[in-house]
Formats: sequence, structure tokens, C-alpha cells
Amino acid sequence: MTSLQGAVSAWTLKHLPNGFFRRALEQVSRLPGVRSAGLSLGVPFNWSYGAQVIVPGRDSIPALPGGGPYFMAVSPDYFATVGVTLLRGRGFTANDRAGSPRVAVIDETMAGTIWPGENPLGKCFKVQADTAPCNEVIGVAHNAHRDQLRDAAFMSYYIALDQLPPTTEIQALWVRPAGNPRSIQQAVQRTMQTLAPDLPFAEVRPLQDLVDPQLVSWRLGATMFSVFGGLALVLAAVGLFGVLSYSVNQRRQELGVRTALGAQSGSLIRLVVWEGLRVVLVGLSVGVVIAIAVGHFVAPLLFEASPWDPAVFIAVAVTLVSVAFFASLLPARRASRVNPMEALRSE
Repeated sequence: MTSLQGAVSAWTLKHLPNGFFRRALEQVSRLPGVRSAGLSLGVPFNWSYGAQVIVPGRDSIPALPGGGPYFMAVSPDYFATVGVTLLRGRGFTANDRAGSPRVAVIDETMAGTIWPGENPLGKCFKVQADTAPCNEVIGVAHNAHRDQLRDAAFMSYYIALDQLPPTTEIQALWVRPAGNPRSIQQAVQRTMQTLAPDLPFAEVRPLQDLVDPQLVSWRLGATMFSVFGGLALVLAAVGLFGVLSYSVNQRRQELGVRTALGAQSGSLIRLVVWEGLRVVLVGLSVGVVIAIAVGHFVAPLLFEASPWDPAVFIAVAVTLVSVAFFASLLPARRASRVNPMEALRSE
């Protein structure tokens, strides 16, 4: 998964030689508070590239709604810096350079689409032409976003930046600080402008800033869901407490008669509480079945959250069971203290 929180991206509006970015990488890596830094050709949420993939022995590969495959060329520390998790195999190293065997890291969608049920490590694919050199798959990375947070399914892969021709234009420098991303933002910008005094503009900002505009509607929706869901839970709890309390109070006379006939107060309390809990447990069972059945209708309204989140189901169940327990326990204790003689006279 791409961990956007914490990463800082830097790029320019002016085409600069690759030496600039490599010098910037070297100097930025030495700045206090920098954990790692990397380079890339391609910038998520800004620029992406597509290239035909050819798998030896196959006429074609399946097409996905999101298109592709798309690729990025990255330096060895890119994955750790941006937060792309490697699920299998390894990432790039300094040994993956010009003249060494071509290697690639693919995402899990590409692995499952082209080699379903197989181990993709060690597999070969070519880019653009059947005469191109083979790229050996050395790792599988978690799916990452390309343009939108709700991209349609697409395949993507990464190639080693150092294996591309020296004229390939590097587009971005990535930095992961040890603390707040904004704490090093100005230091990175000063470093870049020191290396190129005539640089008119260098954009340096937390990668999260690229994503926040897309999150506004989701955050608003999440807030509304949370508020209305919380209100519904409170109303359900209050209503449940009132109904069960009233029901138990109506049985005060019955409990007094049971006491007069020799029933122990503890057994009476357990009886009343269990009957109250039984009603709630039946209702919860029906509610859980309905929630599971209609959850897929809610799924499109949620972002990176499941409509069947066990934590939500458990929280609601615990809340309602707790309310039912106390709504039955408190009036049951009061009713168990009714004078048996008063209950018999009433009868």
C-alpha cells in the first residue's frame, strides 16, 4: 500500500539534466531529519506512463477497466520513501544498473492478472516490442494509486531507473522525514535552488497535499455517516432502555409473589436479566443478517473501509447488550425487594 502520510515530493516546471536530481538526492539525503530519499520518472496523481507489455509465449494479456499496464522508473530507495509495501521478493538495489540483467517489480494486480495462481517471481515480460530485452520479475508490490483514489483496476510495474538510458528525464525527488513533513519542506526547496540558482520554480510539498482535495467529499461523507450512525445508536439504546425498564417494572407484582413463594432474589434477577438479553440477542442476530445482506449497497459510498467491518458490528452489539443488561438489572433489583406480603395482598 502507498503510505502517503509523511512523504514529501519535489519537482520543477523546468527541464533539468539528470545530474541535478542526482546531486539533489545526495545532498537532501544528508539533511537532518531525513530518513530516506528516492527519484522517479513519473509522479502519482500528476504524470503516468503506459507501455505495452509482451509476455513470451502468449498472444495477448487480459485488459482491465483502468487500462495499462502503466509503469514508473524508480531508484532503489523509492519504495521505502513513498511507502510502497513489497509483498514478495525484493526491490531494486545499486546492482540493478546499466549493463546488468533487466529487472522489474510488478503490482499484485498485474501478478494476479497475467500469472494467476502462479509464483510470478522469475517470470519474464518485455516492453513495447518482442525484440526488447526480457525484464525479470524480482518483486511484487502492493497496489498503488495512479490518478484517483478510486481508480478502476489497472496493472502497473516498476523498472530500475539506473537501467534506463542516461538521457531519460528524472521528474521527481521523494523524501521521507523522521518527523513532520513540513519541517523539512523549506530545507529541501533551498537545497534544490542552491544547486540551480536560475531555477524559477521548485515545488516541494507533502504528498498528502496532492490527495487531500480528493478526500474532501469522502471526509464529509464519513462525518455524516458517523454523526447519523451515532445518533441512531443513541436513540436505539435509549428506546431499548425505556422499553425493558417499563417491561420489568410491570412485573413487580409477579416478582413479589415469586418471592413470597420462596424464590431467591438472585435467581429472580438472573431470570429477568436473561429474558431481557434474549430479546436483544434475537434482534441483534436479525440485524446482523440484514446488515451483511445489504452491505454491498453501501460499499460504493465508503472509501477504503468495509461495510462489514467487524469492529463496528462488535461495538454496536456490545453497546446494545450492555444497555439491555442494565435496563433489566436495575428495575429487577428494585422489584426483587418488594415486600412479599404487599404482593400477596394485592393479589
